[in-house]
Amino acid sequence: MKKRLCVLGMIVMALGAVVNVYADDNEYVPGVTVEEDADSPTGYTAVFIYEDEKAETVKLSGSFGMATDEHEQGVEPEYTSPHEWQDGMFPIGQETYSEEMEKVEGTDLWIDKLPLPSGHYQYCFYVDDSETRVYDPTNPPSASSVKGGGAYTRSVFDVPYDEEKQPNETDFSFAAKRTDDQKGEVSYVAYEDLSGETRSMGVYLPYGYDAEREEGYKVLYLAHGTGGNEAFWFGGGAATEIFDNLIAEGTTEPTIVVTMNAELYLAEGEEFEWDYDMCIDNIMNAIIPYIEENYNVDTNPESRAFAGLSRGAMLATKVYFDHAKDFNYFGFFSGAMNKLDWENADAEELAEPDIMMGCGIYDFALNMDGLSMETFDATMTELGIEHSVLKVNGAHEWFTWMQLLYNFAGEHLWK
Repeated sequence: MKKRLCVLGMIVMALGAVVNVYADDNEYVPGVTVEEDADSPTGYTAVFIYEDEKAETVKLSGSFGMATDEHEQGVEPEYTSPHEWQDGMFPIGQETYSEEMEKVEGTDLWIDKLPLPSGHYQYCFYVDDSETRVYDPTNPPSASSVKGGGAYTRSVFDVPYDEEKQPNETDFSFAAKRTDDQKGEVSYVAYEDLSGETRSMGVYLPYGYDAEREEGYKVLYLAHGTGGNEAFWFGGGAATEIFDNLIAEGTTEPTIVVTMNAELYLAEGEEFEWDYDMCIDNIMNAIIPYIEENYNVDTNPESRAFAGLSRGAMLATKVYFDHAKDFNYFGFFSGAMNKLDWENADAEELAEPDIMMGCGIYDFALNMDGLSMETFDATMTELGIEHSVLKVNGAHEWFTWMQLLYNFAGEHLWK
C-alpha cells in the first residue's frame, strides 16, 4: 500500500487551532504540531504541548508503539518505542506507548517530542495518578451534537510520508486531511429508531454534494466495533479523509457514508453481545429509510454497501447472510460471524455481491474462535463464493481498519 493519494508538501502540519509549537514571541503554544526534522530518523518530529496549572505529572499516551512483520501471525507482538524506530517498523495499536512529559520551567505547560513515521495517530493525556483519559482541549475528538449521541475518545493527528527515510513504511497519506477545499462534511443527525427513541447517526456528504443532482449518490453503511458508536469511524478511522482523498483522485465515486450506534442494542442480559437481529431490523427499517427519504441517494442495491469492523464485522456478515439481495458490496474487517446456517443458505444468492474481508497480520480475529476470518474464508471457499482476502501490517486496531477501508473503497466499491 505505497500509493500516495495526496502530496503533503507542508513543512508543518497541525490539527485544531495550533499552527506552530512556538508563537511569534517564542513561547510554547498548547497542542500538537508535526515538524519536518532532518535529525529525525523518520524525517518528522511530533511535538506535544499540554497546559494544566494544577498538574504534578502528565503522561502522553497514544498509538505510538512500533512493530515489524517478523512475529507470529494472529498474536500481538511486543511494541518498540518510537525513539527506536527503524525503516520497516510500522505503528500499531491504540495506546501502545506512553511516556512522561516534561514541565516547561516557569510555566503551566508540559512538553514531549516523538519521531514518528507516516500515520493517522491518536493520543491522550493522563494527569497525576488518574486513570481518566484526557483528550487534547485544542484538538477535541469527533462527537455527535445530537442529545445522547456518541463521541470518539481520543484526539488525532497526521504525520506525512518521507520517501527517502521511510521507503519501507506504509504511506498513510490516504488518511490525512486534504489541504485544498475538496473536503466533504460530516454531520450528526437525529432519527427515530424502531423503539421510538431519538438516536444519532453520522452522515458524511462528499465534496460537491448536490441534493438536486439527477443521479442519486451511492451509500456505504459503516459499523463500528464493541464499545464504539457513530463517531468512531470518523474519529479513529479517518473515514472522512479516506473518502475525501479517493474521491478527489477519482479512484471512487462520490459516496455518502453513514455510521450508526449498534452498541445501543445489546442482547438481553449481556454486557457486550449485541442483539444482531434488532440491529439489522433498525438498519433496514429505520436508518436506510431515513437516509433515502432525506438525502439524494440511489435506492438500488447496486448503489448500496455495508461494512464493519470487529463486532461490526460480525454484524456485517449477518447483514450479508440475511440481506445479500439488498447490498451489492460487503466489507468484513477483523471479524466474521462463524455460526451461521450455511447448510440452508442460498449459495447462488450469497455469491452475487462483491465481498472483501481482511485483518491485520497480528489481529486476533485472524483465527479466534467465533469470529475467525480464516474460518469464514474457508467456508466461503468451500461453497464456491468468490471473495477477496487482504492482510495488512497491523493488529486489531485503527491502523489496520484504515488500510482495509481504503482498499475496500478504492478497489471494490462501485466497480
